[in-house]
Amino acid sequence: LDDRGRKQFKYASQITDIAHRELESITIELDDVAEFDQELAQMIQGNTRRYVLLMQEVIDELIPTYREREPTPKDSLDVYINHSKMIEQTVRGEEPDITRPSNNKIPAQLTRRYEVLFNTQNSDKVISIRDIKADCVGKLINIKGIVTRTTEVKPLMQVATYTCDQCGVETYQIVSGTSFMPLQQCNGEDCRVNRSGGRLS
Repeated sequence: LDDRGRKQFKYASQITDIAHRELESITIELDDVAEFDQELAQMIQGNTRRYVLLMQEVIDELIPTYREREPTPKDSLDVYINHSKMIEQTVRGEEPDITRPSNNKIPAQLTRRYEVLFNTQNSDKVISIRDIKADCVGKLINIKGIVTRTTEVKPLMQVATYTCDQCGVETYQIVSGTSFMPLQQCNGEDCRVNRSGGRLS
């Protein structure tokens, strides 16, 4: 309860902070999930990556509800996203989203400025490094060890953005692996109708 005796919701306040760009991650305790549904907590622990993606989709839908004001741009990506939205409105006007190819819409991976994290349950046992086997892949586990050496973190591309040299429409390519084939041909509505053969760069 707060000072006024009103009930405060732990994750609602975190979502509000995310909506205002005051928080960069939301941490979900599996102990809290287990109080609600132990089976769900076990499913999250057994396929964590899948539930991270599902939770991101849910939070994306909730953010507009919890946003009390428009966040101010904090970095160059914010400026780029706002600029892309303005260009999109200028180029497409009142064209409904349903007529647009999915890769011509700004993907959630670009507009999403937060991470979803899960914490294991307090009752979970700690696994030593040597006991991590193939059956642990994709699961949420507790490990214990000593860091003896670190290497530089290499960036991983998640979204490739292209601009058409004919119609100016931006095309987005979701990169889910470590390698990808760059797009070359524009599939924007103007290039498709006019058959102008726009090239992406």
